[in-house]
Amino acid sequence: AVAKGKYLALLSGDDIMLPKKIETQVEYLKKNDDVIGCSHDMEVFNSETNQKIAKSSELLCSRKIPNKMGIEFFFDHSIALIPSAMMMKRAYVPKNGFNTHLKYANDYLFDIEVFVQGKLGYIDQVHGRYRKHDQQVSNISKKEEDFEESMVVFGIVLARYPQLYKLVTKHKSSMILSNIVHAIKTGKRERALSLSKYLIINGHYIKGFFGFL
Repeated sequence: AVAKGKYLALLSGDDIMLPKKIETQVEYLKKNDDVIGCSHDMEVFNSETNQKIAKSSELLCSRKIPNKMGIEFFFDHSIALIPSAMMMKRAYVPKNGFNTHLKYANDYLFDIEVFVQGKLGYIDQVHGRYRKHDQQVSNISKKEEDFEESMVVFGIVLARYPQLYKLVTKHKSSMILSNIVHAIKTGKRERALSLSKYLIINGHYIKGFFGFL
């Protein structure tokens, strides 16, 4: 079905909305004309026991989440928001919606294409529950597939929004470095060396040489 309302709220299949979520976010967007969407905190809970683990802001972020953020947020490793916490004004949603060719990173590309147009607001309250279990996509041991899809997203973003070049290339090199570390830990030295060479060829000498140590 095609969304036709003024606002679009996202919800992953295994997450839970709390009763006041929609009302709170709609009210926030009505009062804050300088943002085109907003997010909020989530309670992370164990799927098997239903016990709270922590707030997502405590578990996924290494610094305080700003009240309002620009597009640079989506390339910041120190902050992560749960996709199910997002609501945006439908007028800013890409005409083609989600890229269905992407299995893991379609929400990431979607958010970039929305918020390249305006700011994201943050409500420092819990209005949803994020389910943590062994089978969810974010936990599946497929880092290489996730990595490759992220590289595809960066290529699409650079092709459509060349003004984001600096943000994309910095984030991309950091992600490659993280993948090098993972490759070394899992005994895939050839992959680590190959990725290191890529960084060096593209001018990221310090990060690239790390793979050779």
